[in-house]
This record gives sequence, structure tokens and C-alpha cells, in this order.
Amino acid sequence: MLTFFGFLILHRSICTTPPILTYSCVTGTEAQCKTAKFLPGHTLLVDKTCTLCNNPYAKNALQKLPMALVDWRPESSCSRQIVSSVSESKVSLAKEATSSVQNDWKVGLDVTVKMVKAKTSVAGSHSDMAKFSDNKSLNDKYSYLSHKLQCTYYSFSLSSDPPLTPHFTKALKNLPKSYNVSTKAAYRLIIEKFGTHFITQAKVDEVKDCLNAEAEIAASTIDKEGKLISTIDHCKQKANKANYGDSFHQTLKERIWEVKGGKATFDLLSAVQGKKEVFENWMESLKTDPGLVSYSLEPIHNLVRLKGPQKENLKLAVETYIKDMAVRENCSCSAPSFTSPVEDCPCICPATQYTDSNCCPSQRGIGKLHITIKSATGLRGDRFSKTDGYVKFGFDSDNRATRTIWNNNHPPKTYTIEVWDEDNKYDYDLLGKCEQPLISGKWSETCYLKHGSLSYSISVICSSYLHGPYCKDYSPVPPK
Repeated sequence: MLTFFGFLILHRSICTTPPILTYSCVTGTEAQCKTAKFLPGHTLLVDKTCTLCNNPYAKNALQKLPMALVDWRPESSCSRQIVSSVSESKVSLAKEATSSVQNDWKVGLDVTVKMVKAKTSVAGSHSDMAKFSDNKSLNDKYSYLSHKLQCTYYSFSLSSDPPLTPHFTKALKNLPKSYNVSTKAAYRLIIEKFGTHFITQAKVDEVKDCLNAEAEIAASTIDKEGKLISTIDHCKQKANKANYGDSFHQTLKERIWEVKGGKATFDLLSAVQGKKEVFENWMESLKTDPGLVSYSLEPIHNLVRLKGPQKENLKLAVETYIKDMAVRENCSCSAPSFTSPVEDCPCICPATQYTDSNCCPSQRGIGKLHITIKSATGLRGDRFSKTDGYVKFGFDSDNRATRTIWNNNHPPKTYTIEVWDEDNKYDYDLLGKCEQPLISGKWSETCYLKHGSLSYSISVICSSYLHGPYCKDYSPVPPK
């Protein structure tokens, strides 16, 4: 449960005035279309010729666009600002994985999954982020930290009546005319081969998924770098104090990162020389080799142009497939935790001095201590009267005392470490004390005093997610 691991999805937003880009598009001749290079990103949708556009990111060279694509334009929404988010469950993380989808892709589909005491996400179930969190959630409770940096260079749309590839058209024609248990496999096959949706609008750029905000130093501009270095120095001090080594990412290694677009062979979290130069080279490569990060979707059955039931059958098959693949998470919580009213499924706890709202220990070395005073005998604190004894227990500057048991040299129960005699409000006599390390476990002790002895038992149980003799070691707890 005690984790701050996950993904950095780094998002570029505009913080400076973008340059003005000029471009134009014309219908190309057959000769021009044969010799012109395709515009960056065209292979991300379909392949058909040809509209010619001058690309300001390629020295205004004329490059061709497939006829199936329209509204191509260069963009310049680039900055170095990072946007962060935290997901507390694999369901919310799966939804985060589909944040690139700009429209409501569920329109026209019945993909509601009804479950009792559980949450689902019908989106993002195939994403690397969802698969990563699904594997981690089997062993422990995780919080997933995401940072996103995004830079858009191009955008375009699919025409309202796009041509279909012969391979896809043939697959549609071969679909059975009925959808039932015996034909479900044939429809499932076309979905697994071509997907549940097709892209209608797209922005072509880069997204880098990683794990720690320390990555921002590589993406920073000169004017921001000084402030970032100061922030990271502060983080290093916190990391050293928490025994995390020189930086957080060196210890928090459970991460997944992804680069969409460009030529990248680096990890922003790796401490390598010349990392900033490598990052800048990657940014420049996006202009000729972009990735697809922002898009709108329509269900694949809308591409079916056959007369017959195949279109409706494919719609049913898509709905069934999405429901079957949905990310599911049990939302039952054991006391004192309860299901969050605002998040997707995570169990939360009332925050205390010892436990945070995620039900994790607030720090290392936290445990539950129980002391039972079994007996005390032979006490001698007063010369002319019986002992008025009480026991005081102290650990790590915290002292607790029992009530005073008046006029009894053999109290049946009392409590540890120091035994005192109280005669009045101002006269206290220490009868003896015992000191030894407090470690986790259960055991019995006898403390021998100047006169007499004290017998007691101790039980120290580490808080959840902690173990070891001093409750300082982390121990994962699989969800129930």
C-alpha cells in the first residue's frame, strides 16, 4: 500500500507566444503525387493519394497527403510545462490512459457494466498503463503519479467517406450474417485485427511516459533551469532523509515510460551526461517522425457499407468485446477504511498522526504497543508506611504513567520500566528502572528494583505495511 510509483505523462502547454506558421494545400497532379514525399504522420491513419501541402517544418517543401485525410495543418503548441495527476486505483489509471481521446467514443454503444461493490473502466483496458497497474495491484496497493509533457506539430481529420483498404473490405464481406455463440469468434477476430474504433481526427506529436518529476530538468529552458535545480536539491535532501539515496527515482524504480514519436533511445530519469542535448535532438526529430497522441474515435461498425445485418452485428460484437475487456476492481474495504466517495474505488482512512488518508503509515517505525503489568513484589518506598507505587513507561520522548496504587507493597497490576513511590504531590521516589531495546514481538520480562521486582509482558505489532525488529522495513500487503 505504501507507494508513490507510477507514470509520468508529461504534457506540453503554451506558456510563450507560438510562432506564426504559414502553409497552403493544393490538389497535386499525378506526376507531383508520384515524386512528393508523404507528410509526417500520414501512416497513422490511411494511405491514399493525393493533396500537396507545403510543410513549414520541412523548409516549406511540398509533401503529399492521402485523399482520405482533410484539414491538415501545422501547429506550434509547444512549451516546457509539465502537468501532473495522481491515480489511486487501476480503474482511474485506465481512464487516465485514454485522456488522449478528445470525443465521447461510447456514443451509439451500450457498454455499461453493472457490478456490485466494484468499479470498472471500459476504456484503456489494453493500454500499457492498465497492464502495468493490473500486475502491481496483485501484490500491493499503489498510488500512480503521472506527469505529461506534450508538443503538437500537426493535426488533420479523416474525410466523411474514407476509402477502405481491400483487406478490410474483404474481411467485412466475409462476416457471418448472424451474430450468436457460434459466430461470435468470427466477429471477435475482425475486432482483434482491426480494433473497436477508427480515428476521425488526430494531433500528431510526442508524449513521454515516465515516473518522476526529476525528468523535468531535461525538458527545461534556461530561464527555468535555475529554479528546477533548486527544487531538485531540496528533493535530494528529502530523499536522503528518507533513506532513498541521491534521488527519488533511484529508489522508486517500479515505472513504465513511453515515447510516442521521434527517435528516442533514452530514459529521462537516467543520470547520463548530455541528457539535455539528447532530449533536444529527440524534440527536433518529432517534426519528421511524429507520434499520435490526441484523437477522436468512432466505432468501427460505422465503416460497414454492406446491405445486410453485418453492421448491427458488428456493433453488438464491439459492445460485447469492450465489456469483456473492461478493467474491474473490487471496491470492498475493511474497517476502519471505507470507499472513497470521489475516487474510483480506492479505500481511504481517517487521517491520524500515525496513518495517512491512503491507510499507509505516516512514517517508518510505527507500531502498536501493549504492556501488561503482571505483578510487583517487595517494593519499599516509605519508611513508616506502605508503598504508594505506580509505573512509568517511556519511549522516544513519549512518557506514559499508570495510576497510583495507594498503600500496597504488592500491587497486582501495574506497568513498566520505572517504578515510583508517590507520597504527596511533590515527593516522588524512584524505586528502580530497567532499560532495554524495544523491538517488535511478544515477550515477558522481570525488572529487578532496589527493593523488589516488577513482572510485565510486552507486545509490539508493526503497523500494516511495516515489519522488522524496529518496524522500519516496508512489507507489501496484497489486496483482499
